[in-house]
Amino acid sequence: MATAFGWLFGREVHRAAAEHATKDADRARRLARNAHSSAAAGRALANAIKAAPDSSTAADGLVQEAGEVALAASHLASLKRLAKDLFPAENDDDGETGPSTSS
Repeated sequence: MATAFGWLFGREVHRAAAEHATKDADRARRLARNAHSSAAAGRALANAIKAAPDSSTAADGLVQEAGEVALAASHLASLKRLAKDLFPAENDDDGETGPSTSS
């Protein structure tokens, strides 16, 4: 009788451990998918930033400089929109991007 009880108890303990391990593995897969997605979004944003106009090619005259400033401001605005699109959960209510403070 003790052997049967030991076998049954042992079987239930191992079953519970296997179910717990399966849940942990599922959670790890979800986290990995989210991390992969965030990394891809980060690479897209980094590529957009790297494509920014080179400010070291500053030029002759105020008109050209003003045009470069306008171009840089336009590019910055498009980068901000891209960041908000890629990372919507991290946008604060004030429109600035950053870590989410809501729970």
